[in-house]
Amino acid sequence: MSAVNKLLKFGVVGILATLIHILIVSLLVENNVLSSIPFANLIAFLVATTFSYIGNTKWSFADSFNRNNATRFAITAVFGCVLAFSLSWVVDTAGYHYLFGIALIVAVIPGLTFLSHYFWTYQSD
Repeated sequence: MSAVNKLLKFGVVGILATLIHILIVSLLVENNVLSSIPFANLIAFLVATTFSYIGNTKWSFADSFNRNNATRFAITAVFGCVLAFSLSWVVDTAGYHYLFGIALIVAVIPGLTFLSHYFWTYQSD
């Protein structure tokens, strides 16, 4: 499968994972299941990341589930989360509008994540 095909599938899985994240946070908060928005986001992140691992492993990269790619996927997800937080913090600290931070995150994180998965997560040892 070509890199472009993998990238397109990765994009579809990413959009679906984002929608799952938004849906879960909305359901938890709007139905008063959780009053803590950060905790609702944590739960949503875990569910969306699990969906992303399954979708990207089986569909985007046509690989099997195994300890190596699961560990690498988790490391990449945590790195992406920390980088998103850091970019957001820098933008906020610099006094820019929060939407600039979101735009920066959307511009940087997916590409770095795809490259990490393409060159590391799903490479045979």
